Amino acid sequence: MSMVHSTELRLSAAMGPVARAATIAARCLASQGAVSSNYFTILVKGADGSLPQAPLLNVNGVLYGTTTRGGELNEGTVFSITPAGDYETVHSFGVTQNDGQEPTSALINVQGLLYGTTSSGGSGNQGTVFSITTEGSENIVYSFAASGRNGIGPAAALKNVRGVFYSTTPSGGANDAGTVFKVTKNGKETVLHSFVKGDGVNPVAGVIAVDGTLYGTAFGSNAYKSKQYGNVFSLAP
Repeated sequence: MSMVHSTELRLSAAMGPVARAATIAARCLASQGAVSSNYFTILVKGADGSLPQAPLLNVNGVLYGTTTRGGELNEGTVFSITPAGDYETVHSFGVTQNDGQEPTSALINVQGLLYGTTSSGGSGNQGTVFSITTEGSENIVYSFAASGRNGIGPAAALKNVRGVFYSTTPSGGANDAGTVFKVTKNGKETVLHSFVKGDGVNPVAGVIAVDGTLYGTAFGSNAYKSKQYGNVFSLAP
């Protein structure tokens, strides 16, 4: 085990429990082809970013990820890191007008362009779908509307199915219980399903595609004796 990257910042004692270190572990291919566990630690409000929650994405041997907080305005980052520990903040969210904020999901790679979601920010302040180059040129593909009818706060990664992206929002939609949505690279968003109590509510995870059908999980439902036990759902896109 080796330390890949560590940024130690002194935080005011007044922050109390906010000053918690967040650690992510990345599985990387070592030079000999062996797999080793590598770690880097960053602190809340760190200049490099803080509170990474999502898996890393390997793009030609460089690892890319997101942090929910930290960066220039403490609204989250996209970062890159090599197995040797060379770390770079690719993008700080919230710096430009109507930019997304607080990404919690992993990135996906579509022909060298990275795509992801932010749980807040955008022109409607309800979250975004964004694209970004590995050099840091970011574009907002879609901003969720302020009304919330098209979903609020996407927290899961996108699923690319023949150039169309699918995912979920944990709230918003017609019943404010979450949605399954699709969005094109040109920014056309469609709500495929608005959850309602009884068929599942508040999906947090994304979806997978199996033989043309989407599958996912909903955090809660009222399907069993009015208890919130959740479910597994399928949906034809």
